[in-house]
Amino acid sequence: MPLARRALLFGGCALCAACAGPVTERPAASPQLLSAAEAEIARAGRAPRRDLSDAEAAAIFQRVGARLTPAAQRLCREMGPGAVCEWRVGLDRSREVNAYAGPGGVVVLHKGVIETARNDDEVALVLGHEMGHQIANHIGRGQQNAALGSLAGALVGGLLGAGLGMPAEGLARTGGQLGGTAGRLYFSKEQEREADFLAARAMRNAGFDLRRGRGFLVTLAALSGPQAASFLATHPAGPDRLASFDAAVATL
Repeated sequence: MPLARRALLFGGCALCAACAGPVTERPAASPQLLSAAEAEIARAGRAPRRDLSDAEAAAIFQRVGARLTPAAQRLCREMGPGAVCEWRVGLDRSREVNAYAGPGGVVVLHKGVIETARNDDEVALVLGHEMGHQIANHIGRGQQNAALGSLAGALVGGLLGAGLGMPAEGLARTGGQLGGTAGRLYFSKEQEREADFLAARAMRNAGFDLRRGRGFLVTLAALSGPQAASFLATHPAGPDRLASFDAAVATL
């Protein structure tokens, strides 16, 4: 990466101290937990995938959702102002192993998650994770972080251009783009860990088995391949995420 672009990107990160971070407190994963997670993932093979009809997948989705949603809603109301507690929850027929939360309380689970999950507890973990993003308002906070990062990057770009005798307008524009990216990513990994923790809390309150549910994190890590997250990755690396989940669950 050219020196100027690197300065803009890290300058945007440095000025993003005002970005919105996690709203819950959780313990950091110990080296022992991380080592155990790495070993567990290394031993795990790819989970067998079920071939479900749309109707079969919908029945599992509805069963898990009916049990999990009331507990997640109660947790959301406990979070106070800022939490997004009005959700539009749906099942996508895509066989991709994916799920997402979007603006307006959107929570979507792909059929591929249900086919890959080995039990209702694993489905609940994924569904609860996306609900956790809404409970902590990560979508709104991510947009805020991107805006703050863009502003910070533009300011750094303009100052850098003036100091180096380069066109300030072009560097400010580039700085705004890079700063926006930095702002979105600044807390993204922590937000993923937080969503896992909120999912665990909702699952516990709904009577799901956290030990069985965590198996999906092992499955995801095995599917993802690389064990170390890159700087621009939005999710923690598999062992990191599993160890962080175990550390947080221990507090429950």
